[in-house]
Amino acid sequence: MSKIKNHIDGYAHENNMTFQEAMADPNCLTVQVDKPAVTLRFWHEGDRTVGITGDSCTLTLPISLFDEADATVYIEAVTGAISDALAEVWEFRVRSEQVL
Repeated sequence: MSKIKNHIDGYAHENNMTFQEAMADPNCLTVQVDKPAVTLRFWHEGDRTVGITGDSCTLTLPISLFDEADATVYIEAVTGAISDALAEVWEFRVRSEQVL
């Protein structure tokens, strides 16, 4: 998590803020998606026997503020949370994969 702390410190310095003010600023941890990112695809196949087609969506997660181990934990946590939420909405078992 030191990359995140360094980012917040830098943001605070650039904007003449304290560390606490920078953490409270919603723009502080906003990162551009063109930096290192992972794209996840979620889908379900539906049930064609009763006329329900499948659905899908993609999500791009910026990971530039994480070291490799923390990024892996972050990706797994987001994948699980999004899969659970989509399963509630779609009322089907949701599959997921990282898009390369």
